[in-house]
Amino acid sequence: MVHLVDSGAGWDLGVLPPVTRMLLRADGSTTRLLEALLGESLSLNIIEQSWGTAAPLPARLRDVLACDGDDRIVRRSSMLQLGDARPVSRNQVTVACRDRELTAILTDDRVPIGHGLDASGRHLGRTLLATGWARWPVDEPARDDEIDCVYKEYVLTDESRNAIAHIHERFNPIHVPSAAAR
Repeated sequence: MVHLVDSGAGWDLGVLPPVTRMLLRADGSTTRLLEALLGESLSLNIIEQSWGTAAPLPARLRDVLACDGDDRIVRRSSMLQLGDARPVSRNQVTVACRDRELTAILTDDRVPIGHGLDASGRHLGRTLLATGWARWPVDEPARDDEIDCVYKEYVLTDESRNAIAHIHERFNPIHVPSAAAR
């Protein structure tokens, strides 16, 4: 379960290590930043991806994406992971299907979004909505709990500043330090 903390309400980025602050505040490719931090390429693991309409989305998400209930969207859960399959980030992506080329890039089931945008020569703006602490599941046989991690929530926008996708990323605290517990 993710506990949202608004970036302006009592959230002090100063308690975090510099590398984590940089990742949370950056307005460029998170994939490329994580690869620079870890010194290796990341791969994409799609957990689930489904096509539908915006009608069942929470009102806040429809507002952020400027979608009507009948607008086509894609929702996906994914992970960016290291070559040995260790997860680096867990991502929830919702794409408003307004631009056929961008929809194809953002929903490719083999290529991380940052790599797809780079390869296509498309640059999308990023509007940061929130950062904060969330929970990261511990994937160890002896444990069945969660630990603190940091998250970043933002919207990708096209050249005309139209919202194209909403992204919520949680970062594995083994790779992206989340400092001392709250």
